[in-house]
Amino acid sequence: AAAAAAAAAAASQPTQHQVGKQSLPSPPPRSRAQSFKVILGPDGGYKASLAASAASTSSAKQGAAAKASPTDPSPSTPASAKSDKLNGSGPLDLAQAAAAARASAAAAQPPTSPASLEIGGAAAGLSQTELDAVNSAIHERISEEAARVERENRTMREQLQDGVSQAFQLKGHQSTKETLVYSLMGNIFIMLFKFFAYTRTGHSAMFTEAVHTLVDVANQCILAWGWREADRSPDSKHQYGYGRAAFFYSLLASLSTFGFGSLYTFYQGVHNIIDPHPELLADSWTWAVLSLSLAVDGIVLRKALRDAVSRARQANMTAVQWLLSFKDPFTVAVVFEDSAAVAGVVLAGAGIIATHLTGHHIYDGIASLCISGLLGAVSLKTVQLNHAFLLGRPLDAQILVELRGLLKRRASIDAIFDVQSQWIGPNAFSFKAEVDFDGTWLATQVYEHYAIEIAEAVKRNTLEADLTWLLPCFAEDVTRVLEKEVRHIQQEIRTQFKEAAFVEIVPDSSQATKLALKQMRALFREAEHVQFTAMLHRRKHDQAYTLGCIYIETGHFEKALAALNSSLQTRESLFGKQSVVVAATLDKIGLAYHRLGDLEKALSTLNKAYAIYNNVDADAVPKLEVADVCENLGMVWHDMRQPTKALPFLRRSYSIRESVQGPMNSNTLRTLDSLSLVHESMPALRDEALPVLQLLLQRRTEELGERHPDVAKILLRLCKLQEKVGMPERAIRTLLRALPVLEACHGTESLEVASALRSLGQLCLDMKQPEAALSYWTRALIISEKILGQDHVEVEPFLYKVIDLHYRLGKPLPPQWPS
Repeated sequence: AAAAAAAAAAASQPTQHQVGKQSLPSPPPRSRAQSFKVILGPDGGYKASLAASAASTSSAKQGAAAKASPTDPSPSTPASAKSDKLNGSGPLDLAQAAAAARASAAAAQPPTSPASLEIGGAAAGLSQTELDAVNSAIHERISEEAARVERENRTMREQLQDGVSQAFQLKGHQSTKETLVYSLMGNIFIMLFKFFAYTRTGHSAMFTEAVHTLVDVANQCILAWGWREADRSPDSKHQYGYGRAAFFYSLLASLSTFGFGSLYTFYQGVHNIIDPHPELLADSWTWAVLSLSLAVDGIVLRKALRDAVSRARQANMTAVQWLLSFKDPFTVAVVFEDSAAVAGVVLAGAGIIATHLTGHHIYDGIASLCISGLLGAVSLKTVQLNHAFLLGRPLDAQILVELRGLLKRRASIDAIFDVQSQWIGPNAFSFKAEVDFDGTWLATQVYEHYAIEIAEAVKRNTLEADLTWLLPCFAEDVTRVLEKEVRHIQQEIRTQFKEAAFVEIVPDSSQATKLALKQMRALFREAEHVQFTAMLHRRKHDQAYTLGCIYIETGHFEKALAALNSSLQTRESLFGKQSVVVAATLDKIGLAYHRLGDLEKALSTLNKAYAIYNNVDADAVPKLEVADVCENLGMVWHDMRQPTKALPFLRRSYSIRESVQGPMNSNTLRTLDSLSLVHESMPALRDEALPVLQLLLQRRTEELGERHPDVAKILLRLCKLQEKVGMPERAIRTLLRALPVLEACHGTESLEVASALRSLGQLCLDMKQPEAALSYWTRALIISEKILGQDHVEVEPFLYKVIDLHYRLGKPLPPQWPS
């Protein structure tokens, strides 16, 4: 009650600046940005935005005093949008907060020497005790916000860590464990019986098989320990997990097979051939052990193969592909070892039978050598696979293509500069991508919030002052949108690829050293405005269509498909599937598929659009849209190497454009160029291609001038075409015409000029004009040597041709040439 009374009494007093004993009238109200001052206290300075948050807390604790205090006459604009985003509060009445702080301090002790502080346009004289109260409230609010943010970050990190831990759990680990246990128990059982059979018979092949099985037992123990290690989750000592332990222990097992199995059995086989055992017996124990070994190894191998086939089907792979992909080194090792065991039993039995049928001990030794070679081949293959993964094998090409496609489909990403990946475990990989985020997309995510603030600032005529806090808040919010988008990308990758343990998206830009504000000149600003508007209202079918067209022009075809498909669904529901606007959208979708290289989908989509145009009344169909569809269909057929089907569409497109847009329109000339390409690709129509290409040359020359790179390209195409149809003289004249154009465009000493001179010399040589050919070739050789060097792979063979031509003509070599 005392605090409320004190606050009411303080609020009833007129607001003044107190300087000594002199009272001054209150200043006129200011904007929030103009009222940013620093609270001075014993603990240092704090920004007014923090003071506002702290005063808000103090006001909540002193509810009665806050209700009795006067309202702030200044406009109710937030002192800090960033603070509002953190605590969710609305605009703060700083006069109420100041009165509440003063009342709280007055309840403790009377105010002493007053200090001057201006908050939100309301002047309030605060004592040192009052300032201490405000600073204490500031510290309290900062602590609360820091604790809240820390809790949210901890929760988010725990979720990410759970995803990483799940990625490291060995997929199908229960079946892997069963396979290892079956293999270990079976090998122990077989090993004992094989050693017993060897003591009874003395066969080298039987001893070799016993050693082979002993090595298998040791390998199963090594693999079991490796399986236990690899199944551990990441910790502080191994932050990328223990996944590579699977490959390390598998490598140890492979080396064990090679060293103790293959090499020793090789020695045993050679020794048996050189110094055979005097007496070899083949009693029933031998065949019983071999039969039992074949049965047990066959059962274990069948179990391992069934597991491998099941896992391969889940991965949409064949069993052989899955085994060579080495996704589970333990199961793969069991399959390889038991396959070698079954084959070894067969070889040992064959060697024993051959030895007793012929009486020659060499067959027993040969069987041992075959088993040794089999073990060596298996161990070397597994060593090779483990070596690749231990060094950091990258992801398969198909997975990388899918990951790139996923990133390219994101509306927030403009370009992908670099991708790095590696397997860090049997079922876990790390992926890093450096991407260029689209600033326009980021701006659209916060535009609606700031448009309101800017509009209000314009009404108050305080925009210039408010920019001092609006721009920092805008930059902070864009950063948060970027961070949120990165988390969404990581989550999408982990959802689609369960093995993605570590996903790193690094913002990068080829224009990082340049300021976008200075780069966006008049024309580019207009294009950016169109893209921004389309992104902002992309739910509207026309804006989504516009956005898709922009993406096609800028080369973002995956994002274009997403925007155009969205527009297509809306347009089909609004206008019907047989409407003209749907056909126009299908045309752009087909173009995007064509640019992505998916010719089948492009052809199917464009045929749908063409069928719609044919079924609609001719007066209601825009002719230029029909021309677009025809041109796109023609180029798809051309890329599918079916020029006869492409030609009618391109001819119709050219006819429409020439009649509607005129012969000199850039679109008409582009279609004419496509038509000439199709003619050139058809040997039967190359004679018809000449007038088409000459017409294109004439119009391009009128449009661009004689000395233009595009004109030079057409001249070179015309020269090659004339050469193919058997017109070498006209080809020489065309090249002579192209030579000054190339010199004007690329310089007199350029590779383009050298290439043209070489072609010109070859044509002269074909026309039995060796003197002219030598002149052109010598000039081309000098230019090539200056640019590429004398020892270049293209220069040296050409040099020999020039020397040979000198000798044929009986002319000495130039004195400046080296001997």
